[in-house]
Amino acid sequence: MVTPDGNVKILDFGLAKLTEKQSPEALNTNLSAFIGSPEAQGGTKPGVILRTVVYMSPEQAEGRPLDHRSDIFSLGVVLYEMLTGQRPFEGKSAVEVLHTIINREPRSVLEVNPTLPTEVAEILGKTLAKDPNERYQHAGDFGLDLRRLKRAIESNTLRSTHTTPVGHLRTTRFGLKWAVISAIAVLASVIGGWWMGHSSDAPSDGASLKNVTLRPLTTDPGYEGEPTFSPNGETVAYVSDRTGDFEVYIQQVSGGTYRNISENKAEDVQPSYSPDGQQIAFVSTRLSSSALRYEGYDLPLMGGDIWVTPVLGGNARRVAQNGCFPSWSPDGSSIIYTGGPAFGQKILRVDAQGSEPREIVPKIKPDPRYLLYPSYSADERWIVFESDPAVLGSFGFRDIWAMKTETGDLLFIAKGQNPSWSADSKAIIYSSAEPGKNFSLWQVPFSTTEGKLSGPAQPLTVSRGRDSGARMSRDGRQIVFAGTETSFNVESLAFDAETGRVLGSPEEITHGARVSYFQSIAPDGKTVVFESRQGEGTHLWKTERGAVPVELTSDPHLNDTFPRWSPDGKSIAFNRKSNGSGNSLWLMTDDGANPRLVIEKAGNFAWMADGRGLVYASLADLQLYLVDLASGSSRRLTNEPKIVQILTTSPDGRWVIYQTLLSGNIDLRAIPVSGGEPVTVVATPHQDYHPFVSPSGRWLYFHLDHKNIYRVPGPAQNWRQEVPEKVTDFKESGLRLEDPQISRDGKKLLYSRGRILGDIWIMKRGR
Repeated sequence: MVTPDGNVKILDFGLAKLTEKQSPEALNTNLSAFIGSPEAQGGTKPGVILRTVVYMSPEQAEGRPLDHRSDIFSLGVVLYEMLTGQRPFEGKSAVEVLHTIINREPRSVLEVNPTLPTEVAEILGKTLAKDPNERYQHAGDFGLDLRRLKRAIESNTLRSTHTTPVGHLRTTRFGLKWAVISAIAVLASVIGGWWMGHSSDAPSDGASLKNVTLRPLTTDPGYEGEPTFSPNGETVAYVSDRTGDFEVYIQQVSGGTYRNISENKAEDVQPSYSPDGQQIAFVSTRLSSSALRYEGYDLPLMGGDIWVTPVLGGNARRVAQNGCFPSWSPDGSSIIYTGGPAFGQKILRVDAQGSEPREIVPKIKPDPRYLLYPSYSADERWIVFESDPAVLGSFGFRDIWAMKTETGDLLFIAKGQNPSWSADSKAIIYSSAEPGKNFSLWQVPFSTTEGKLSGPAQPLTVSRGRDSGARMSRDGRQIVFAGTETSFNVESLAFDAETGRVLGSPEEITHGARVSYFQSIAPDGKTVVFESRQGEGTHLWKTERGAVPVELTSDPHLNDTFPRWSPDGKSIAFNRKSNGSGNSLWLMTDDGANPRLVIEKAGNFAWMADGRGLVYASLADLQLYLVDLASGSSRRLTNEPKIVQILTTSPDGRWVIYQTLLSGNIDLRAIPVSGGEPVTVVATPHQDYHPFVSPSGRWLYFHLDHKNIYRVPGPAQNWRQEVPEKVTDFKESGLRLEDPQISRDGKKLLYSRGRILGDIWIMKRGR
């Protein structure tokens, strides 16, 4: 039902108890008739639970054995009715309706309502199948598809292109687009609560999923994430981009209106309630020289300073510079966070009133690039945190550690992300990065007195997709978390590489919920090869604008990434990683045939302009080498520390330009291929990523902090020093560009653009 103010509600799911004897004639009146056991045909026994005929599954209508898949069918009937205003199974009597349910297919939902996207029909097809074996086998899968569809509608990234765009749907009294989204949100919420309460994977200890309910706190388009409970469990603080940039909001757990507590032109993220509930620590870019930035795929925002603000209103104050992920000590006297350079972070502790930070040193080798989400156990004996000790390209498979506060000794917890403590610190909650876990939430018991895991990990969410940032209320009865989706899609932009002018608007090359992180444009300027990260694997695809992508690699035991066209367009070089081994450099033809190994233990690379060789980063010593493809021999080019394996070559083949961490920030250096000393060509206070050179060699392009693209004079201008010139003007809040490059003719700019969507969910556990 739709209320006068536009809210969608399920008032009844067709369950009733009949206490009066019903005559046989009642079955032939209208569609409000009820039917129960066979005795109902001649008079129903008191107390028998009945169900509205039109919502019955075929197996129920035939009196066959029932399981949870019958409920999935009934829920599909509700969704059909909500989206079309009609029931899928009609009849003049209950008997006729039963015959229709058993023997006839419903009218296509697209025929009833042509404005719906085809994805709706696909979902309903898997819900209303006559055979239970052909339906969704778990309600969680049904709910996951609904949430994906909702986000695709909101972001206009539906993969269907032959139907009317949802953004152009005919407007009804309540607005059809938002009616569709509301219907999906309500159904997804119902499924979430049902599925979490009925999961067969429910653990038998304190993490039991019995009597669990799950509901969304936010359903806005865009991103809501990083939630945290107030100490009394009545309020949640979280981050949203609903105003166009990231701000911190608080909202009652019971729902209702939200309040922006940061309200500043700067960006504010990562809120943390103080133990007394009177203050919130957060990260802000106000007064900061450090912008919020994404350092890479699947990494959270970093940058800014640590601030504290009163919950009830008042002036915010800065307590530490250059820090992220604040978390209070149990007594509220101090805050721990991660700070230091962009790469090689430290865990620091600062007085809540402000003081000189003190370092807390974990005994972890090699030194990690990132230390994320540190937090104290209730007795302050342990700090749990996330680290990423791997080289660039770990893509989500980071480590969770528990560190003994006094000594820095470490205990490995799990492969995962965003850890936190349970209310009594007897367990650690995290988003699992183990294969097949799909970043669902897990909980593992931990003894702070004995310093060891005290049992196996158990699931908290099942089949929902990316759940992260879980925080438990102080009474242990509620968990708040963000259900998120991250996508990277390839875009192109008409561009003049010599004048540095953008000549058009972005055009999508790929679309949908895929992750297309690295890509390369063919010399013809039309065809794009890209990687796609879906599920556990990464494979290579080829497409043109408007065309259906063609898969080039598909071996489930191999991960293929970082494709690059050869200068003649006949070959594609790429990185390949097999199970249990590191990256290697491979070649294949432009149609994916005849793959062959070029160099083992090779990271990212770049073609030489003549196509006869490749410059690559050796994973053995992290130096750059040039391999001659004809002979297979390699020659070392560099001899310096802290090289980062992102590089390019100049069009004349005389220079290699690469990323370096010599200064602590990502800068760009260039070295002659013929030999000689390297020179620093870009060194800003920001992170200078992904160099590429204009066809004339006059300009070196790069982008700051994975955001807008800049340029400086290139090798054809003898690396003349100038202030970097900004050439794109994307709105920077939440902007995440990857792997930008220019087409061979200098007329197209290609890049991958990341987007993150999310909603806040509340899981409530019964006593």
